[in-house]
Amino acid sequence: MADLTATPSSASAPFFGAEAFETWHKRSLLVLFLLCLALPIAFEVGGQRLTPLRMYLMVAIIPTIVLCLRQKLGGVTPVDLLFIAFGLLIFVSLVVVHGVSRIPFAGITAVELVGGYFVGRTLIRNAEAYQWLFRKLFIMLLILAPFALYEHLTTRMLIVEVFDRFFEVPTRDPSARGRIGLERVQGVFDHPILWGLFCSMIFVNLYTCTRDRGFTRILGVVLVMWLTFMSLSSGPMLAVLLQFCLLFWRWVTKGRWFLLIALAAAAYVTVDLLSDRTPIRIFIGIVSFNPISAWTRLAQLDAGLASIGNHPIIGIGFNPLPRPHWMSASIDNFWLLIAIKYGMPCVLSIVGGFVLHAWMAARVKISQDWLNDIRVGHIICLVALSFAIWTVHIWGSVSVFVMFYVGAGAWIYTSDLEADLADQDPASADPAHKGRYNIQYSRFQSDEIAPAGRTETPPERDGPIYSRPRVEDERRRP
Repeated sequence: MADLTATPSSASAPFFGAEAFETWHKRSLLVLFLLCLALPIAFEVGGQRLTPLRMYLMVAIIPTIVLCLRQKLGGVTPVDLLFIAFGLLIFVSLVVVHGVSRIPFAGITAVELVGGYFVGRTLIRNAEAYQWLFRKLFIMLLILAPFALYEHLTTRMLIVEVFDRFFEVPTRDPSARGRIGLERVQGVFDHPILWGLFCSMIFVNLYTCTRDRGFTRILGVVLVMWLTFMSLSSGPMLAVLLQFCLLFWRWVTKGRWFLLIALAAAAYVTVDLLSDRTPIRIFIGIVSFNPISAWTRLAQLDAGLASIGNHPIIGIGFNPLPRPHWMSASIDNFWLLIAIKYGMPCVLSIVGGFVLHAWMAARVKISQDWLNDIRVGHIICLVALSFAIWTVHIWGSVSVFVMFYVGAGAWIYTSDLEADLADQDPASADPAHKGRYNIQYSRFQSDEIAPAGRTETPPERDGPIYSRPRVEDERRRP
């Protein structure tokens, strides 16, 4: 049986020298990040509520932004600037609305949302590190799965109960009521929605990052689906369903994404013309668990849009949202809540960052199938997540992880995917010596104009760069 945690390129990981030190240094910081992400504890310091993850980001945000601005991470991209602007706009909005007394809280809020992106941008710099990340995330889910099952059947959060004696811990949210005879799992997070979204983000990436095509990979994907289902939340289930549908579309049409976009746009216009409701309202009604949830979310949408109309630039900060007396204060829409709290410029900066990140990753030309699979999986997850958080809000450690995920995919368009074969030993450049998953790959095809500053062209080959049968034949030669 194949090893689900194996990596195609693990055999070539460095063990000595400066490169090895950098690799294991980054992986140690990644493990620490994941540990801080999973620790469900908090404590008060100087009137501020701190978690291990917040402390990690407070230490990491300045060095990681400096590395980016000094062009140590493949140059500064428009996505970087948009997310920096996002953090600054959050800070300015909260200070303008609440005054200088809330500067510490405004700062920690900006650090929490922007710091995750730059940590991912810094620690994940190639495909091997990206694969390694999702192997470790899958192992994390394997460890948490027995506790999640116990909570699913009994409502008891065993991990939280262990830390409850010493720290402030999440409590079972009053809205996390059981459904269909089962209890909703929130694991080590503040709400079942957050648990479900966290699991859903591993679904397609586990599938695309695992090169084995056997039963073990399918079993791992099914496990992730099951853990997502335990949240009993429509948002995470929608994310998994969209990921599955997009993977199926890619398989059926061989990746004709422009056709899908055209069909989606045509469907939107058709529904808008034929229905007395907007497509967004129909979408919210369809994905909600029950009519009451749909009705509540539509009321939240109306109240939120009215608030944005009255405070379009700065937002209302943490002031209460003007709403009907019967409506709760919660807003089940991440994009809408950002606009309500911090204003339209702020939400446009983060939406622009997401869209531009996906576009820049999609336009990179990659010749290797396994690398393209990773790229497609990353974008599919991002698209599905963007739709899912139309119906739910994310906060705390999962909001950090979402921003981290975007940064973790920036290597696709900031790393130098073009190998300089002229500087390598001829034997090491041969696919038979490198192994089938370590063959050099290129962002730029031979018939394209090379980037500015590059004049050399890769040597011509008799056959394709990547050919599995040829590699296997080479291995069989005495």
